[in-house]
Amino acid sequence: MDLRKYIQSGILENYVLGLISEMETKEVERNLNQYPQLKKELNQIENTLAFFAKSKAMPMPADLPKKIMQSIDDLSNNSSPHSKS
Repeated sequence: MDLRKYIQSGILENYVLGLISEMETKEVERNLNQYPQLKKELNQIENTLAFFAKSKAMPMPADLPKKIMQSIDDLSNNSSPHSKS
């Protein structure tokens, strides 16, 4: 197998993103077990995607946890086991 061509095909990126078929997934996993270089490449792809996601993530508003808990409290207080919707 030409590992360079395999890596350049984008199959590993699509594997990480869950964009390949079950058959392709099994093939990638077989290749990962057989070729340590592919595992190393996969780890780099995962790390790069994680870094990118973190760098583009929007910070959670500081008051969001309080709003969520208030909404849960409101729902709990406004519903009873015998009420109908």
